[in-house]
Amino acid sequence: MARKKVNNSQKIRDFITANPDARVRDIVAGLKEQKVAVSAALVSNVRMRMKGAPAKKKKPGRPAGKPGRKPGAKSVAKANDMVSMSALIDAKAFVAKVGGIETAHELLKTLAKLG
Repeated sequence: MARKKVNNSQKIRDFITANPDARVRDIVAGLKEQKVAVSAALVSNVRMRMKGAPAKKKKPGRPAGKPGRKPGAKSVAKANDMVSMSALIDAKAFVAKVGGIETAHELLKTLAKLG
């Protein structure tokens, strides 16, 4: 006759129901006497599941990528995206006149709100 095989988790559950106040190390030692090798971590996990603790939820994966240019792809410059050297010189003079790039940035944001 073939023996009915019971898994280790079921043996742990049976031992806990027979000895509800047993500590983890007592359960491991008691099962070792019955020739069942289990780890303390397995006993702890089975005990927590018996108490009704829910399984841990998986962390969500990475969000789907946004449509558009792929990383590493070269961008195509439009004709109106080009900045002339004289415009850069004027911008530098404006930043120096107002006292710094942060101030210039705040002024330009305020100007955008007005316009």
